[in-house]
Amino acid sequence: MKVARSEIDYHARLKRKYERAAARPWLSVLPDAEDSGVNLWEMWMMAMERMESKAAEIDRLPLPPRLQIIEPEPPSGK
Repeated sequence: MKVARSEIDYHARLKRKYERAAARPWLSVLPDAEDSGVNLWEMWMMAMERMESKAAEIDRLPLPPRLQIIEPEPPSGK
């Protein structure tokens, strides 16, 4: 989370910087600071994979007896 937060802050600063530059085109703009190299898309994909593997792990767990799904018995033949 800390890495994602710093990455979000970095991009928020860039947004403010270029909004100010667009409002004052006569002023020069300093070069951007080095990007942290963190790929937020990759981080999100890894988190999704972990969630999916956890969900699959949970799906394999047996249900407690009170929560087991019991198929209804077919109606007796009349």
